[in-house]
Amino acid sequence: MNKLRRNFRLEAQRQFDEQRHQGYNTLLLVQTGLLLTIVHNLEGLTKLGMQNAQIVLNMAQELRLFEKENDALEDNVDLMTPEKRSASLTAYSIFCYMT
Repeated sequence: MNKLRRNFRLEAQRQFDEQRHQGYNTLLLVQTGLLLTIVHNLEGLTKLGMQNAQIVLNMAQELRLFEKENDALEDNVDLMTPEKRSASLTAYSIFCYMT
C-alpha cells in the first residue's frame, strides 16, 4: 500500500472515530463508516473492518434505518423525500454488505 493512500485512510479513520466519540450519529457518518469498512476489508485489514462494521450497524440501528417507515419498497420511491431515500438506500447498502 503506498504511503499517500495509507495516510489518507488513517486520517479518514481518525476523523470518523473523533466524530463518533463526540456523540455525532448522522447518516453521513454511517455512510463514511461503511466505506471505511469496505476499504479496510479490501486492503486485508479484516479485523479492523469487522470492528467498523459492528460500529456502523449499531449506529444505523440508533438512527432506526432498518425500521419499516424507511423501506423504499413499501412506498412509491418517486414520492419519497431525498432524506428518506438516502436513509433507505443506506440501510439496503448495509444489509447487502453484511450478508
